[in-house]
Amino acid sequence: MISPAAINSTVTPAPIPRLPWITYSQHFFIIATRIDVCVMQISGDTEFYLFMDMRVEFTWISFKIIPKQWIIAIKIYNNHLEEKSHGNSVKVVGKNPRPFFESLVRLKLL
Repeated sequence: MISPAAINSTVTPAPIPRLPWITYSQHFFIIATRIDVCVMQISGDTEFYLFMDMRVEFTWISFKIIPKQWIIAIKIYNNHLEEKSHGNSVKVVGKNPRPFFESLVRLKLL
């Protein structure tokens, strides 16, 4: 019978390569959660201007949106983002509700 120590010494998880454009803390976040850090931020002109246009079109106001509406807004945004970048060879990463809320709060404070 093989001892558990012998098995553990031969089995090591594959390393997750650090991408050059992410910080060490973002890399640690990816390792710990297995969540792509790109889903946690709205970045780049395409994502930002799409968000701003949709904010006006759908009248997104942070204090008026209930959680169920956040989920619907994210799905609509992700669909629009995918359509907008469909012609490009740019990788599209769907967003989650947190960057939306933070962006709306930041706009409210300005």
